[in-house]
Amino acid sequence: MMSDRILVSVAIPILLLLLLAPALSALAPRGWDDGPAATVDPPRSVPKDHEEVQRMIFFAVLEGLYRDGVSTEDALLLAAPAENGAGLLSYVYACPICMPAVDALTVYGARAPFPHRKAPRDTFGSGWSEEFRAELRSEEHAVRIGAVQHLTRQYIEARLRSLRLDEEEQRVWTQWLGDLREKGNARLRSYLEQGGPFAESYRGWESCGACEGAAGAMQP
Repeated sequence: MMSDRILVSVAIPILLLLLLAPALSALAPRGWDDGPAATVDPPRSVPKDHEEVQRMIFFAVLEGLYRDGVSTEDALLLAAPAENGAGLLSYVYACPICMPAVDALTVYGARAPFPHRKAPRDTFGSGWSEEFRAELRSEEHAVRIGAVQHLTRQYIEARLRSLRLDEEEQRVWTQWLGDLREKGNARLRSYLEQGGPFAESYRGWESCGACEGAAGAMQP
């Protein structure tokens, strides 16, 4: 009788464990080897459409303005309309490269101060050099547009380098930017050919400075 009791006392816990095993298994955390690992798509390093390229241009310019500590006056002056109100003073109106750059300048010009600084501050660097500021204010459009070209290339290159692109990814970005450059320069030519106030604003322009700067980014 004693042996039967011992057998029963051992068998019952074992039977309970067998019955509860499926439920306990469902509650247990999944281990490294328990089923296939979840897959996560890597971040995109190349754009899939023009909108993504324009988004990059916007953030490249905005980041560059903050990094340089550009004054509000300089940013808004660079985004200013043409003197006759048709088009822009330093950019080509409706150009797919110029407009995100002008949007960034405008947003930066309306920026708020950093809320948690002991000393009032709303940007980082010390601003553009006096020489460069003079170029951007030049009445000679060739000088002014040349400065815009240099600035655009500098800001976009910094942004693209931060992506750590491989050779193929860099080629894709260059192709997209080149495509937008063609569209921007075509827009400029259409203004010059159609006459009227826009032709007056862009008289003497040979190319879109921002377009040439963007397409030249990461180039030798």
